[in-house]
Amino acid sequence: MISGLKFENKNIDRTFISKKFQELGNFSFKEKVTVFILTLTLSLWILKNTLNEAFGINLNDAVIAIFGSFLFFIIPIKKSNFILSSDWYRNIPWNVLILFGGGLSMASLITSTGLANEFSKIFYFLTHLNY
Repeated sequence: MISGLKFENKNIDRTFISKKFQELGNFSFKEKVTVFILTLTLSLWILKNTLNEAFGINLNDAVIAIFGSFLFFIIPIKKSNFILSSDWYRNIPWNVLILFGGGLSMASLITSTGLANEFSKIFYFLTHLNY
């Protein structure tokens, strides 16, 4: 599949990359908590079906996402400082957020109406092509 792609053999300056990596410094507590929350959320998504069967609950993707988002507001970093404060929304590029949400809505619509299945039937012949 990637046989048609041509990669240029470029020398990578490993000392430059190493220097930039060291300039980043150690993980701050805030970054560690963020990694923990993201790991927990991803783990819940991966283990959702197992947890539902084991505990007789009905977790879905939306509940897990909201739970993960909620943790950013309730886990304190310092006395009254949280990972996300009440004015977090001021710096969000809303056009990107709306584009992302629209894409998710469109994907859900395409799947639920069966249009994705129709496209897969139409383009099935491509699986037999040698490229």
